[in-house]
Amino acid sequence: MEFPYYVAENLEQIFRGKLKADLGSAEIMTLFNSFFCLEKSGTKGAVRYLLKSIEKKPIDTTDPELYKSYLLTILANNERSLNKACSLLINNKASLILNPSDIALVDRLLSSRLSNEHDLEVIWLLYLLIQTGNVDKGDAVASSVAHSHNELAQLLLLRKALLSEESFLHICTEATSWILLYELFAAGNISERDFV
Repeated sequence: MEFPYYVAENLEQIFRGKLKADLGSAEIMTLFNSFFCLEKSGTKGAVRYLLKSIEKKPIDTTDPELYKSYLLTILANNERSLNKACSLLINNKASLILNPSDIALVDRLLSSRLSNEHDLEVIWLLYLLIQTGNVDKGDAVASSVAHSHNELAQLLLLRKALLSEESFLHICTEATSWILLYELFAAGNISERDFV
């Protein structure tokens, strides 16, 4: 049997071997494609390992658009790495600016995750949109989250004041989780009786 540490050490060597001071387009493609190939050939978690490594040791690139497109590709195609990709996009939001087509992709992913009730992914995608300033009060994304069953995501919208009056009233009348009810009560939006 292979020892699991052997694979981790190999991944670390590959990652360190591909790093340079300023990664150009070719180096970025080589780095990401190496880990994509490893994942495809059976090394489970290779892409996640890559993102965790980048999070620990951020990379400098001369092609931020290409870097962003790889992160968005992972976001759309690798559910296990979605949170790490979101985190990297948020932490680098000044250099990896989401354009309208990127935002549309994230909106579609969020819609898909909402309909499939993948609550954690919904929270991460919504948090990405909020942190990058791509959710407006009462827009379609906020409305669809407000009318879903994901009350933690609704809590994000409530805390950031991104709910329309209609969505806010809907949440106040439909809330069932303790945490959302508590937040509504603590802010004076529902009575103690309703909270109880």
